[in-house]
Amino acid sequence: MFVLSSFQIGQQMIKLVFPEEKQAEELFEIIETDRKALSEWMPWTKNVKSKKDEIEFINYARKKMLNISCWN
Repeated sequence: MFVLSSFQIGQQMIKLVFPEEKQAEELFEIIETDRKALSEWMPWTKNVKSKKDEIEFINYARKKMLNISCWN
């Protein structure tokens, strides 16, 4: 698991992690459940219509993150 950031709020430790393929099904279900609200802030949700789409988006985002990390 790649942790982008971690911080504490009260007694809770929060970790922002980069999604992995094994999380695609759960992430897709979350998107399906709250698509309208999420799409207001995350426009890519309109293109995620299946678990396969979520896996493709995860891989795309990971590649973009790698390119940014390698060249900055």
